[in-house]
Amino acid sequence: MKNASFTTIAAGLAFSILSIALAQCSSGPEGNASDPQTSEAAAPPPVTAMDSTAVPATPTTAPEPVQPAPATQALPLPTTTKPKPTPTKEVRQSNQAAQKAKPEETTSTKPMTAPKPEPEVPVITKQETVPPPSAPKADKATAPSAPVTTSAGVSYKSVKGVIHGTSTLHDWDSQIGKISGKGTLQLKDKLPTALKDMEIKIEVKGIKSKEGKKMDDKTFETFKSDKHPYILFSFGNAPIKIGDGNAVTIEATGDLSMAGTTKSVTLTATGKLLPNGDLQLSASKKIKMTDYNMEPPVMMLGTIKVGNEVTVSFDFVLVKD
Repeated sequence: MKNASFTTIAAGLAFSILSIALAQCSSGPEGNASDPQTSEAAAPPPVTAMDSTAVPATPTTAPEPVQPAPATQALPLPTTTKPKPTPTKEVRQSNQAAQKAKPEETTSTKPMTAPKPEPEVPVITKQETVPPPSAPKADKATAPSAPVTTSAGVSYKSVKGVIHGTSTLHDWDSQIGKISGKGTLQLKDKLPTALKDMEIKIEVKGIKSKEGKKMDDKTFETFKSDKHPYILFSFGNAPIKIGDGNAVTIEATGDLSMAGTTKSVTLTATGKLLPNGDLQLSASKKIKMTDYNMEPPVMMLGTIKVGNEVTVSFDFVLVKD
């Protein structure tokens, strides 16, 4: 009998525990196990002791109500807060990208907000606007003076001219007695630099020979002195080169007119610069009479013939007027 009563009590306790577990599962997480009203409603009716005659003892019914006992381990704890959701992998990556983007934005805006340097602006303006006090004096001291260019008229002085020729009998010379001319001497810092607009005039009838009047008459006839009384040489500009020891060289290209014919010739004169500024010069030029439509003289019924080529030489001094 005692065993039957113990079995009956154990079955009642197991049924009560199972009823409590089922009541809590049906209430959910929002339920409160400590609430007296809930516990009263869910509590099973009290179990009263029964006689062994009322409930027959069966050995197979005791294990069935005892097996649900492990279900009590899965009962949730009474709580009112929900667990925070665990962020997924995609959410973590987006948060990391946002955190990385923030420093890039700040660094890109740093140059815009960086303060501008303000150094040395007043110092530079002072150096540019205030010239050194010694600069004007140095420029005046080192500036070279501009060369002074002047000009002066010139004339001929101490002129000696000779015409030298040949013949079938002997060589001959004729002196040039009358030479005149005019022109301009250009100077730079009182030194002659050029002859400009020069003209040399030789009077044909001023040419005299040692052979006498017959020779002179043949000369006048050859130069056609009745129609062309002068031998002329003119040029526009001839540079003057001064070398060592005041040596002077002048090369002039101009027009030579004789017996009514004009040809372009180049005449070279050499000499020196005198201490007073005058120019002492010598010039020589070979000329063929036939180039100027002149016939070489013939004398003594053709037995004496004058050579076609003659040489004209001059020695003279150019002086400033």
